[in-house]
Amino acid sequence: MTDASRLTQLSPSLWWYRDTCNVYLWTAGERGLLIDFGSGGILDVLDRTGVREIAAIAHTHHHRDQCGGDDRAVAIGIPIWVPARERALFESTEAFWRMRRTYDSYDASSLGFTRATSIPVARTLDDHQRIEWSGGSLEILPTPGHTKGSVSLLAEIDGGAVAFSGDLIVGHGRVPTLHDLQWQYGMP
Repeated sequence: MTDASRLTQLSPSLWWYRDTCNVYLWTAGERGLLIDFGSGGILDVLDRTGVREIAAIAHTHHHRDQCGGDDRAVAIGIPIWVPARERALFESTEAFWRMRRTYDSYDASSLGFTRATSIPVARTLDDHQRIEWSGGSLEILPTPGHTKGSVSLLAEIDGGAVAFSGDLIVGHGRVPTLHDLQWQYGMP
């Protein structure tokens, strides 16, 4: 699949790019806001969208498939926004890996899919916060499950309600694993 064939326009202001994860671009003229970033391949096809500047990347959670290309974004000055409860997993990653136990038979979470290196965080996405963008807003909704600190981003774009849920719900509205619905795995 070519980079260009991975890009689909969903509405006048919303684009979908199929990468290591689903990447979304919300446009406002020549500016864009990215939801998750994947490998960063979307930067190679921005010319098809009319966007010349990325205002920020808003991440739904810390997994490498969502933010593996963030080094590329940071190198060209794109601000990175992350869920408040996962900030350290972005900007203090080396400390996380130094302290991580290599074996924990009771930890069924997906922390092992954390980035390998730290990146600077420009803004945290606080639970229930509203961020103004392009005449609309993003509402930050805590949705622990896929990761303990993951969020979903709710917006109204081109007259339609949109929820960006990261990997919580993928492909045809399916939840990939039952434990993603409850991060505590039945424990208090």
